[in-house]
Amino acid sequence: MTVLTALNGRIPAGMLVLIERGQSLRTDAAASWHRMEAAGMPRGCLRSGYRNLALQGVLVISGATIARPGQSFHGEGTAADTDEPARTWIRAHGSAYGWAKDHVPNEPWHMEYDPTRDQHAHTAPTPTPVIAKPARPTVQEDDMRLIYQPEKGVWIMGAGFAHHLDPEEWVQFQQYPHELHMTTIPAGPAGQRVFDLHLQVYTQRNA
Repeated sequence: MTVLTALNGRIPAGMLVLIERGQSLRTDAAASWHRMEAAGMPRGCLRSGYRNLALQGVLVISGATIARPGQSFHGEGTAADTDEPARTWIRAHGSAYGWAKDHVPNEPWHMEYDPTRDQHAHTAPTPTPVIAKPARPTVQEDDMRLIYQPEKGVWIMGAGFAHHLDPEEWVQFQQYPHELHMTTIPAGPAGQRVFDLHLQVYTQRNA
């Protein structure tokens, strides 16, 4: 049975394997994932795999999840939010590979890996070639940071992602360990849009 560990959200890079779309899984879960692909599971459907503490905290604050940092199986690298058509394939065939829909209500896309149930654990996986395509030339897909701008307050920003932290959220966020870089942007014109701030973050030198 999969359990939460002290490494939740702090899994060393050497224990993670890049699958696709910038998403990684723990080594054993990744091997099983590749075995499922070799058995016919559609590829390109992993929406969210491993999450570190910072990313999990961002998702809690944005309302995308209720699992606190350190309390999600995504932090173990054994959970996969899966798009169709792979989701249907896993429901039909995934149990033999250790994958199944778990107990999380209202999340049909959320699958979890249990190595004790993997009947193919000793079968060598078929590697899946990964071609990295950055969303923007100068932005990594998972590059998120905290932005402070006097007229706008504190934002969490990334490629295609922006969330404003109100004072209460900011206090709550500071309670969690995080690895996000803090960037301060000088005050700008009144009414400056968050999109404009986003561009400033990724175009200023050494931001």
